[in-house]
Amino acid sequence: MVGKHKVIIESKSIVYELEIKRNITIIKGDSGRGKSLLVDLIVRYNREKRNAERGKKNGRSVSITCDKECFGYRQFDNDSRSWSDILREHTDCIIFLDETCWFLNTTEFASFVKHSDNYYVLITRENLKGLPYSVSEIYEMYSYKSYDGIIEKHKTGIKNLYSDCSVFSGYSVKPDLIITEDEGSGHDFFESVCIWKKNGVKCISARGKDKIVSRIVPVDGQKTVIIADGAAYGSQMEDTMESMRACGGYTLYLPESFEYLIIRSGIVAEVIENYEDIVYHTYDYADSGKYFSWERYFTDLLTKKTIDTEWKYGKNRLNSIYKLVRNMRAILESITGIDFDR
Repeated sequence: MVGKHKVIIESKSIVYELEIKRNITIIKGDSGRGKSLLVDLIVRYNREKRNAERGKKNGRSVSITCDKECFGYRQFDNDSRSWSDILREHTDCIIFLDETCWFLNTTEFASFVKHSDNYYVLITRENLKGLPYSVSEIYEMYSYKSYDGIIEKHKTGIKNLYSDCSVFSGYSVKPDLIITEDEGSGHDFFESVCIWKKNGVKCISARGKDKIVSRIVPVDGQKTVIIADGAAYGSQMEDTMESMRACGGYTLYLPESFEYLIIRSGIVAEVIENYEDIVYHTYDYADSGKYFSWERYFTDLLTKKTIDTEWKYGKNRLNSIYKLVRNMRAILESITGIDFDR
């Protein structure tokens, strides 16, 4: 599935309005915010729709407006079939699951999502380590009252729990240390920038997103910037932010991916002509049936488009053309909030 899809779920007393644009959307929050009711209404809508198709005239208490099928599932729905058999019946669909679904944090479910063309809205307070979901797609619910002159209704929407994938400090920082997620091309680039700038900034790798939190330790007077792929860092955010608040001196920069930064800079425009539309409307290009995350989409796009050119890109080792000063400068111009000059 591709695209950005608006979902409106309405009952007699409440309206939910959501916009879904990636294969994995997470909704968090405390009890009493209406998260479980959201799935209940979709389950009820599906049941009433089936009854109507069978000729039962019990009326409709819930309506759903969306250009895609919406399906809700709760584990205690007394269905003798397995969750995978039930979900497998739905394709090109937006599937809503809540915390009654014990399987959300299993490798089996992660594999199921990876090989599915659906979008999934997961209502859970857990950090789902097996799923590469975006920091930008973690939400919490908010509510307000609406009155149309006849009926007062509660309207509920979703808002980002964290900021968009950018620097989370609100001001420009001059780092003493840069920690990158991996040892590949992204680390090679930022290390090369520090050498070019002769700024004395050390650049090290955490050797994986799961190890970033362990790198966050109190260091008096040191300013550290952590750079990771925001498109797949969602499950690490809660622990990362907690450690940053406890230690101080850390700033988080989360572009979609390093490949995204290269494409957005325009330096490969000769091989990716519509790069601006791709960057700003990625949801129209990154097919959930092919790509587990947008990070994988950008990597695949850059790798395939440059394979027979001087811009040939490899994720493990950075082509020297990207380390030419003019190209490093172009990529840095798309990065705000980090001052690499000393």
